[in-house]
Amino acid sequence: MSKLNKAFIVIFSFLLIINASIHTVSAQTITKKGVQTTPTSLQFISLTPAIIEQQLLKSIVNNYEVKVKNIANFPLGIRVSAEGFDPSDQLSEVSFVKNTLSSWTKIENPTFILEPGDEKTISVTISPPKNALDKGYYEVIFFTPFMTRPLDAHSPKIVSKIGSLFLLTIGEQNKNDLEKKVSITNFSFKKLIEKQPVTGTLDVKNDYFTHFKAKPFVEIAPLFGKATTFELEEKRVLPGKIRRWSMSFSNLPKSFFYTATLKLSLGEGKYLVEHNFFFVAPFKLLFVLGLTLIIILLLIFRRKQITRALRILFKGK
Repeated sequence: MSKLNKAFIVIFSFLLIINASIHTVSAQTITKKGVQTTPTSLQFISLTPAIIEQQLLKSIVNNYEVKVKNIANFPLGIRVSAEGFDPSDQLSEVSFVKNTLSSWTKIENPTFILEPGDEKTISVTISPPKNALDKGYYEVIFFTPFMTRPLDAHSPKIVSKIGSLFLLTIGEQNKNDLEKKVSITNFSFKKLIEKQPVTGTLDVKNDYFTHFKAKPFVEIAPLFGKATTFELEEKRVLPGKIRRWSMSFSNLPKSFFYTATLKLSLGEGKYLVEHNFFFVAPFKLLFVLGLTLIIILLLIFRRKQITRALRILFKGK
């Protein structure tokens, strides 16, 4: 058999191995691992609404209502308090402090007792002064239950407070200005991915004077074939803050090269667009197979030189 025929057989066999390995990897089923959860604190009350998001007017009394219901089977005392928070920058969590908005807030009858199944409407008034700055103002109206009688030995010892989130804005939003003040600081994937699911990270920064809602759409297209569009969770991005999305995509059409296009909806037809790409293949396996192929080809076409070199190395001649 000639060297050319030998080389052809080796290369053909190598391609068959690669094709089989790619199909084996792509056909694997990814099983979901069991998630262990820790017990949460018991919730004895419910609130309506959970979020209040409105314009806040200067120089007048702004009135809001929150309904609280006792869902326990015994009487509960309730304390109501306003705790403001100012957005911290980057990806850190907000901390609750007494801020400008909480100093404008008054709660009617902040301490009371609710019988089992009873519901009460709490009036919250907010009175910004005439010289209040145009920006976003944020606070949580917390409802903290306390027992009107001692718990028995079989009752849970942890009682959680819950709150209604107030996201208020002084000043009118302009989507054209918002578009200039929002930036996509990160839209990334690993460039070389062994197998699906494909994971990535999206970070959106808000330099606007108030918060806004961001809705991402990610279109992933293989080298050949139809693109797939994924709709991500809508999130609010507070001013001066970066909001992160952890992305995970599976069941993509088979390919080794993909493009990813992000369309970030800001509302009223305004979008920010970003592009990226990545490869999906069993790269470690391909590296081993490639190295094996090189060694085989060297043995076929450089057998005499290799034999002579080994003879000199071990026998000295």
